[in-house]
Amino acid sequence: MAVDGTYTALCNSKRGSMLKIDTHVHTIFSIDAMIRPSNMPKILRRKGLDGAVVLDHDLAGAFKCVPRENIVIIPGVELSTDVGHIVGLFVEEDIRTSDAMEAIDEIKERGGLSILAHPDQFPRAHKASLAKLRLIARRVDGIEVYNGRTLRMPWMKLGFKLAEDYGKAMIAGSDAHFDFEVGTAYTVAPGASEEDFYKDVKMGKTKAVYRPRPPIGHLLSLFVKLMRLKRRLRAYVSMPIIHSSDLDFNRAIVNIVESLGIVVTSPWVAMGPSRELSPEEVYLRDLNTIDKSDLVIAEVSTPSHGVGAEIMYAIVRKKPVIAVYRRDAKVSYMLLGAPMVIEIEYEDLDELRDMLKKLLVYSKKR
Repeated sequence: MAVDGTYTALCNSKRGSMLKIDTHVHTIFSIDAMIRPSNMPKILRRKGLDGAVVLDHDLAGAFKCVPRENIVIIPGVELSTDVGHIVGLFVEEDIRTSDAMEAIDEIKERGGLSILAHPDQFPRAHKASLAKLRLIARRVDGIEVYNGRTLRMPWMKLGFKLAEDYGKAMIAGSDAHFDFEVGTAYTVAPGASEEDFYKDVKMGKTKAVYRPRPPIGHLLSLFVKLMRLKRRLRAYVSMPIIHSSDLDFNRAIVNIVESLGIVVTSPWVAMGPSRELSPEEVYLRDLNTIDKSDLVIAEVSTPSHGVGAEIMYAIVRKKPVIAVYRRDAKVSYMLLGAPMVIEIEYEDLDELRDMLKKLLVYSKKR
């Protein structure tokens, strides 16, 4: 799965014998991205890349706004389909379909290459979903085995397995929505031109490179999207309730979050255990509320099965999680090592409020 020694040497070579292409870069034409097409050449050169596939959500055409300054710019689009995202490389016009098979056929008809994007993020709760995913994998030209926003290497096994099972090109892209994310994953291929890259993908002569970064990009995208939609952030505050010995502390955390202009979707954490709801009703209420929230803010200083379950559900649902805990607390490595989790240590509640405020202000200004 890793880049072998031969390709490592080639990755370090100068352009002419090898191309390093970030195959998944969004621009300001995506509602949750902030990369300006005019800045693309400068960003790519700074990252040591030879080019990029410029694509947006269900929208082609941003590539036309990128200056041609001795870099390879490949047009593309990321399509939202019934099984997840399908990327079309070398696609210059919009494609209007939500059916994955139709999308692949249209990409082919237009002379493009179809890529199954971040398959590790697809719903796989039922065998039918995985079976359909395999049907898609057979039809596409390549599999995105590395995605810069899939945050832990062990989570990326499915993409490699599909690529190996069906002999597909292994593709890597950063899924960048911000300048600093470009190049966190990229594709290496022999050749020196856009035409060469097309042939290399078609023939499976590619290697994938992955350089993981912290999960701040997800949170930044969330804020950009909310600002453009002019909506307040909605946070599910997760804290121990049943075994909490200090509900005043719970109320203080809720007050801190609300003081930052954030809507708290789980006010019951400051009210104590509910005597009116059954365990099943609490379970459904909490999961449904997480689904309707933008992120989870979890106080994890005190171990709690419920808080842990809510965090893992949020991760599965691709919700950013901010885990906050006292500096002297012993926090599980299982939690701290989980994807989508941003950690904040604090000494007292004043410091916690300041750190949360800095995180939110930082996110809004990026």
